Parts: sequence; C-alpha cells; structure tokens
Amino acid sequence: MKHFKLSLPIISFLGFTLFFACTSPTEKSPLRSPELRTPVTTGIIITDIFGNEIGRWGNPDYRGSDENDLQFVFPPYPNPTTGDTEIICIIRSPKSLVDVWVVPATLTGQENSNAMYSQMGNFFAPGGLAIKELVRREEKDIGYHSLRWNGRDSNGNEVPSGFYRIYTRVDGSLFWYDILVAKNLSELPPGMNLGF
Repeated sequence: MKHFKLSLPIISFLGFTLFFACTSPTEKSPLRSPELRTPVTTGIIITDIFGNEIGRWGNPDYRGSDENDLQFVFPPYPNPTTGDTEIICIIRSPKSLVDVWVVPATLTGQENSNAMYSQMGNFFAPGGLAIKELVRREEKDIGYHSLRWNGRDSNGNEVPSGFYRIYTRVDGSLFWYDILVAKNLSELPPGMNLGF
C-alpha cells in the first residue's frame, strides 16, 4: 500500500479548488464599510425637508464629491430624520455603476460599543456590515438621481434611533454622509440645535 504525502502546494491547490467550487460566481459579497469596521460619527450636516443645510452638529466627516467633481452626492435630507431620508446624486459619466447602502455607525467616544440594534431580538452588524442595500451595481445614465431610504433594514424592520452612515459608490468613487435617526426630540444628542 502506497502512502500519499501531501505537500504545501498540493494542500493549497486543493483548498483553492474546494473554495472556488463551493462559491457561486453570481453570489455577491455583502456591502460594508470600506474600513471593515463600524464607522465613527464625528458630527452631521443638519438639513431640512427640502435639502437645505440649516446647520452642523459636531465636526461632520463626509465626502460629497470626487477630486474632479465628476460625481456629486448631496447631504441626505432631512437630517436628523424620524425614518425616511432622501439621497440625491449627480452623475456626469454615462453608464455609471452605482451602489448605495446603509451601515450602523457609532458616535465619537463610543467606538468600543457593539454595532447592534434590537428589533424582534438582537441583530448585530459586525465590521460595518450593511443593514440595507438600496442600489446594487445598478447602471445609471448622466443626470440627477434620487432615491429614498425608508428607515428600514433589509428584512423590512424599522431601524432604531441612532447614527447611520450612507455610502454611495459611483464607478469606484466612494462618497458618504452620516445621518441621525431620532424617533423623538428627547433622542437628540446634547448640544444639537435644530432651530426650533
């Protein structure tokens, strides 16, 4: 009886073969924050129901346009919101591939807390995993594009109050804004003035 000796190259080949044989080529990996961790909110751009900026809270970290201003994403509105938020982008390249997704975020100083929320049990979003994909690899033409996030996760559950980051990727350029979902005024962070 002969013994077959497995070497590192053979084990590696078998491992890769098994991995690719078990992975569907049409299966998409989940969208998540690029840092592979929960984003940290440093502030938000406060917008009214028409999309006008009416103030800032904290020191917002965002990216609204690319270096050549070929693509542009406006701050989501209203922000803060009780649920529904409008996301608008201007695309200046034909047949652009677009992704838009929502990830739970934590507030500066609370980075070690779990990114989780409870809705009919506990739900965890480790590593900045998207809780809602609004658009996935959708081809968009030149122009003004608008879409709405209804404040629900991919299972249709209403998300709880807290900070979220909305990512928009257009042809590889990544944009983001942080939003606050607050079901009532008592859930607003200290020092946030909405002007009323």
